[in-house]
Amino acid sequence: MKLNFKSSLLRISLLLALLLILFVMKRTEFLAVDKNPNEYHAPIFFDEKSFFDVILSSEKIEEKTEHVSGGVIPHHLLASDIIVGFFESIPKDQTVERVVLIGPNHYERGDSIFTTSLNGWENPIGNVLPDIKAIEKMRGKLSSLGVDADMMEQEHSIGGIIPFVSYYLPDAKIIPLSISRQAKLSDLEKLTSQLNKISNEKTIFISSVDFSHYLSFSEAEKNDKVTLDLLKTGNLDRLLELNEDYVDSPESLALLLLVMEEREIFSFEVLDHKNSADYTQKKEVETTSYYSLIY
Repeated sequence: MKLNFKSSLLRISLLLALLLILFVMKRTEFLAVDKNPNEYHAPIFFDEKSFFDVILSSEKIEEKTEHVSGGVIPHHLLASDIIVGFFESIPKDQTVERVVLIGPNHYERGDSIFTTSLNGWENPIGNVLPDIKAIEKMRGKLSSLGVDADMMEQEHSIGGIIPFVSYYLPDAKIIPLSISRQAKLSDLEKLTSQLNKISNEKTIFISSVDFSHYLSFSEAEKNDKVTLDLLKTGNLDRLLELNEDYVDSPESLALLLLVMEEREIFSFEVLDHKNSADYTQKKEVETTSYYSLIY
């Protein structure tokens, strides 16, 4: 009888210990949702006067009445008015909890095809937090996704957009993604699959890219039409063959197209199209062109 009592007591103790372990695991997982980063990127691309000057001077854009799922903006801050126009277009009553910000790995730093960061983004307007739980979940499934805070801090296609996210979407967390030119369509498809698993209707996908580089105004206009047509038709194979004469990161555009297709969104609106010559008035020198597209 005593033996049975001791045996039952042991079973109960083991059960309670197991329940305690499960509780701690679940508690840890829950806390990870709001986990704050240990370190922050410095706001090296932010100039307060320039930032607010362009917001105050930009022509007001009518916000969309329909839900915005994604878009394309420039990262050349000469064209900050285009960036402002995109964010102004997002309906004020649309809840945005997460921004997936996609851009090129301009200088091909690091060994990963895709690079992200678990650091927060310091900004005088308000710090922007990474979605640590979502990032870590994707990292567990994608060997091609690496973390490199030093590389990410220097990447202006991401850092240059952070102040706009902070200003217009202050409650949103961010998943920054820099893409190497070595990325293949199969790599982008695998990343798309993981992004769809961690995203919902409160997630916006933004590709931060500049279009034609180092061409005259007239040459850039011709190439921009080619690129826009490829985006409209969804020709990913041809899009990924483009070089900087057309766009600095066709991979970033292709990823956005793949994600939108998974959401059964196949068309976009051209919000703006400009060239650096529109700002400098020098059409015959090397220029950079910009689109703002909204899905």
